[in-house]
Amino acid sequence: MTTNRQPQASDIYLPTLRDIVSPLFRYHRIAALIFVGVMAATLTAAALARRTYESSMKILVNRERVDPIISADPREEPSARIDVSESELYAEIALLTSRDLLEQVARQADLVASAPPGEQPETSEAARVARAVRSLGDDLDVQPLRKTTMIEVRYTARDPQRAALVLDRLSQLYLAKHLAVRRPPGARQFFADQSARLHDELKAAESRLNEFRRREQVVSATDQRAAALQKLSEFDSTLQQTEAAIADATRRIESVNAQLATTPTRQITRVSDGGNVEAIRTLKSQALQLELKRSELLQKFTPEYPPVVQAESDLKRLQDAIAEAEAAPLHDQTTDQNPTYQWLASERARVQTERDALLARAAAIRRIVAEYQARASRLDAQSLEQQDLLRQVKAAEENYLLYQRKQEEARIADELDRTRIANVSLAEPPSVPQSARSPRSLILFGGTLLALMLSLGTAYLLHATSPYLRTPDEVYRVLDIPVLASLPAPVD
Repeated sequence: MTTNRQPQASDIYLPTLRDIVSPLFRYHRIAALIFVGVMAATLTAAALARRTYESSMKILVNRERVDPIISADPREEPSARIDVSESELYAEIALLTSRDLLEQVARQADLVASAPPGEQPETSEAARVARAVRSLGDDLDVQPLRKTTMIEVRYTARDPQRAALVLDRLSQLYLAKHLAVRRPPGARQFFADQSARLHDELKAAESRLNEFRRREQVVSATDQRAAALQKLSEFDSTLQQTEAAIADATRRIESVNAQLATTPTRQITRVSDGGNVEAIRTLKSQALQLELKRSELLQKFTPEYPPVVQAESDLKRLQDAIAEAEAAPLHDQTTDQNPTYQWLASERARVQTERDALLARAAAIRRIVAEYQARASRLDAQSLEQQDLLRQVKAAEENYLLYQRKQEEARIADELDRTRIANVSLAEPPSVPQSARSPRSLILFGGTLLALMLSLGTAYLLHATSPYLRTPDEVYRVLDIPVLASLPAPVD
């Protein structure tokens, strides 16, 4: 009998090496059985594991080719970016792993198993294809290479020839699908049909325009209308000048008529004086002498001097006589036609003739102006119709040239497709693998690790779930009862 020290409440329990190892010794039979069983299964799996062959290829995604945009807008231009985005890279990966592509690869690479005996081929075809596609997808590994625009594709198979064949079929079908999804089918034929239709519309529009020119006898209604309006403006200006000249001639005629009303038809041309001319001359000579005499006397005498007074009296008398003689002269007058009246009469006749000519000219110019107004109005309507026809011809020509260019772009794209020029290329083609990959070492390592984990885990699990108390410390911790003595277990 052994006496044990009772653990105190303040003691901290730490598991010892014995506590850790004791479950393994206690349940060593069960742990050993589990370890042996798992290892036996591992050795069996390693013995049955077959060697596999892995073939790989690399696909480069670039932007060397820019496909035309299928659009009727002439301003739509293809993108000029040369970098490849991450989304475009993953789009190519999605194409590589698409179900329809994998189904075609499975059929062409003979991955679809034949129908088993006794099963209807019609009912099992879809299931066999689905199994082949699922198996192909499981064995296929498609990953983008970091910091590049390349995609690495790996495929594992038991036959090296089959591994290379699958990737070869996958690369061919992927390139064809890439070209197919990047460009809609039938684009070239569509643009060819549209070009032919628009060519017919262009010819019809040109025919309507030529028929309009022959019918209306116009070449360019807009230019002819501009010329007619220019002539109309010139004749309208001439008409205004003519009307101004008519108004001026009318005013001159009225002025001449007013002058003729106050101008005599005849005028005095010659006046002959009578016989008192000599008497007046004699009286003026005597008066001159008296004035000289009076002047001499005034220089010597005062005006009251009698001879001065007498001289002034005689001078006054002579001046009165001269005035009487001049007041009643004797003369003879001769008259003739008045040349002013004659000139006014001839001027009135000339201006009247000029006014009549101006009136006739104004009437003729008014007829011409009315003619040009009607012609300009007619050409205006013809110009609208011709402009509409010209717009139709221009629109048809632009559409025809646009679809001609689109057709040529589609033809170039088809030629690029035919020669397999695309934005993806096979950077590293698949090859037949020469060395096999064996999973035996991996199976052995994994099986051994699993056997250890299961055996150890089972032992500790059984120890943790056991209802028995095996040591005094366990009794005290669980039941809180002091242990007075303990007996060792009997040895088998």
